[in-house]
Amino acid sequence: GSTFKVITAAGSLQEKIITERTQFTCKGEMWVPNKYFPDDPTLAQKFVCWWKWGHGDQNVIGGLAYSCDIFFYNAGGGYLDRDGLGVDKLAEYASLFGLGEPTGIDLPGESSGLVPNPTWKRLNYSESWVLGDTYNMSIGQGFVLATPLQMANVAAAIGNGGTLYQPQVIRQIVDADGKTVVPFTPKVIR
Repeated sequence: GSTFKVITAAGSLQEKIITERTQFTCKGEMWVPNKYFPDDPTLAQKFVCWWKWGHGDQNVIGGLAYSCDIFFYNAGGGYLDRDGLGVDKLAEYASLFGLGEPTGIDLPGESSGLVPNPTWKRLNYSESWVLGDTYNMSIGQGFVLATPLQMANVAAAIGNGGTLYQPQVIRQIVDADGKTVVPFTPKVIR
């Protein structure tokens, strides 16, 4: 789940939802008012961080370093009057990083995973998408499904400056003398 947070970070930075200096305070939990009864605190919903004592003020670097759920709830879903990246942009960036589709590796039986969105939830659960779904998606949980290979490819794309390559098992085939018989060149997905 938390490996997905780099996608939320990248999308939020790219869309200028946050900057490298934006800070959110993690107290270990946050209470989201009920949108239909915002003045009734008894109907507010609690969202928690994995570190129940809180991480304090965090920017995107600290948010990633400490894997702070509260930071990414804010960046992905927003809070009170502050907009977050939102489900549509989260889904768009997850797809750009290769989630929701096979990587094309030269092995059989690869899974596509799932990048959920409101239409998918309506068709599969007959329910509306809610803010809590966006919060869960922001930290790579809820309905998000990704393979370890897809997440390794996400990390590789971040590490190499943004190019998403098709993973491959074989680099080259060599003969008994060590000469390359068949080279396999890297394929760029995007």
